[in-house]
Amino acid sequence: QMRKAFIKGIDLPVADSSAVGLDLCFTSPSTAKTVEVPALTFHFQGGHLDLPGNNYFILDDSTGLFCLAMMPSSGMSILGNIQQQNFHILYDLHKNMVTFTPAQCDQL
Repeated sequence: QMRKAFIKGIDLPVADSSAVGLDLCFTSPSTAKTVEVPALTFHFQGGHLDLPGNNYFILDDSTGLFCLAMMPSSGMSILGNIQQQNFHILYDLHKNMVTFTPAQCDQL
């Protein structure tokens, strides 16, 4: 469902993503225009995490493809390093809780 929503919501042609090993890529625009991507929010018990577009879409410099930095899985899901960038993440084992705080990690 998410893949279909991104294909519908991004105004770029879908590209063959086999060269980069990701599930969904688009042909990058030939100009330096900003690509509008649909919003992505992870819903957790007790809160929501709104991600900026550069936390789930990446530009592959070697191929020029604009790709979703997520893969389908069966069973366990992993919140990867691309999704975690520019967030401070606290794992509170006593309260059995994870919290996310936006941060500019390159300026710390």
